[in-house]
Amino acid sequence: MTSEEESLTFSGADRKIFIVALRNFSDACEPPKLTPECPFYEFTEAGPSCGEQCHDLLAGFGHDVPRGQVWDLGDGFELVPRRRRHRKGPEPTTKPFDAAEIRIHDHDRPTDTRQTVSLISELVVQLKSPPSIAEDPEERSYLIRACIRELERRGFARDDLMQLAVYSVSTSMAAYMVVGVLNRYTSEDRVPFKLGSEWVALNDAWAPETPERSPEETLGLYFDPRLTRRLFAWNRAQTLDELVLWTAPTAEFLLIDALAPFTAISDRPLWLLERFTETYLGNWSLSSLKLEWDYIHSDNQGCVPSDQMALRRLDVSDVAKEIARRVSDTLRADDEPAKIGVDDFTTIAVEYLSEERYEAAATIYEGLHSLRSDDATILNNLGFCLMPVRLERAVEVLEQSMLVASKPNPVTYANLALAKYLSGYPDEALSLARRGQAHRVSGRVWLWTVDDGGKFSLESVVNIRMYFQALADKINKRAGMSDLRSGDDGDPPYRE
Repeated sequence: MTSEEESLTFSGADRKIFIVALRNFSDACEPPKLTPECPFYEFTEAGPSCGEQCHDLLAGFGHDVPRGQVWDLGDGFELVPRRRRHRKGPEPTTKPFDAAEIRIHDHDRPTDTRQTVSLISELVVQLKSPPSIAEDPEERSYLIRACIRELERRGFARDDLMQLAVYSVSTSMAAYMVVGVLNRYTSEDRVPFKLGSEWVALNDAWAPETPERSPEETLGLYFDPRLTRRLFAWNRAQTLDELVLWTAPTAEFLLIDALAPFTAISDRPLWLLERFTETYLGNWSLSSLKLEWDYIHSDNQGCVPSDQMALRRLDVSDVAKEIARRVSDTLRADDEPAKIGVDDFTTIAVEYLSEERYEAAATIYEGLHSLRSDDATILNNLGFCLMPVRLERAVEVLEQSMLVASKPNPVTYANLALAKYLSGYPDEALSLARRGQAHRVSGRVWLWTVDDGGKFSLESVVNIRMYFQALADKINKRAGMSDLRSGDDGDPPYRE
């Protein structure tokens, strides 16, 4: 006897009529008046909703659907039926997606009650943190495993999560190795932490110290894509336990030329990572944008189950604009194998700065600057590190960051405003603060506060608007100038 689920012969005419009917059913189902007959339809607190599972079914089965009737109009023009409806975007009343805000909201909550975005972010942050400098290695290990367990419970594929772990650990390992290089040029008493002997051996193998090579040239060796490719190849063979412990490769393995073709992470898990942790499409890789475009048009399935994909809906026009911009600018860097990024050095730099080893932190970004002279983020970070020790140079670097940036970061406005104030230019400082406050930003950043005695303190700032206002108040006390409140629109920004 045949069960109901097995009664359809899913080939030939049976398959075709099913797909055509499903496609017509999906096209007729316009939000917010969803079709109650659909088995995926549900009524939530926000109203009628679904995970658009019909599009997932079409993506899985509908690629062989013919174009249907085509009318030849002559001169190369054809009239064809309209393409099927793409997935719906965010509702007009939906609050804009902000990954940083979600992470802040879920801070210190148990993993099983955190939002998916927060779980993925926590997993990546903990994996990227070297276990040797973690405040609580056992807590770090627990959080990694708990996040993976909970994400698997929500339907995430184990292989995708393991690839995320490989990606996070590998790029951070490369950045961690730079610490060993910096230790060569830093006095013993000013080294914040030492690398284990296995990491020192890796540095000696990858970038042997030679008299004719400058520190900047040595740092440049760590931006060779072959390094990250080989770290990826090593970590792809590791268990989760070994990834958590950051088990180092052997020097012999790191120097095997045959490993060069290995890449960091496949397109699907990279799409997953960027979709749930990168607020702005400008920070996505081109491969993720292409997958999102195909997903919106039901040409491929989501990177996670339908209910999880529905946590973030993207407008088709926003994706189209970003893809068009990439094609126009021919940003080939997005298609290159992953390599060390500027953000991978943040943990190390903050460690130096918190220990008042400003020159050591600045050396990191001086080396990066020698490789990427027009990178606005590198210039901002370099100026930030120089501010406590070389204020005049910091002002020059921060001004250069503003000039080369297509859209200056409000954090750069904050840094340059403080630098101008400390340099004796209060009018310029207030002007910069006003301009920076006008930009909507989100998240948490590191900024300087300076007391009346000139002592710098590193602060983790969430509400950058309050930072701008505090700076204005300090200037007003000395100069009697108007503050920023006259331009306040009541919408407090945040910055990652």
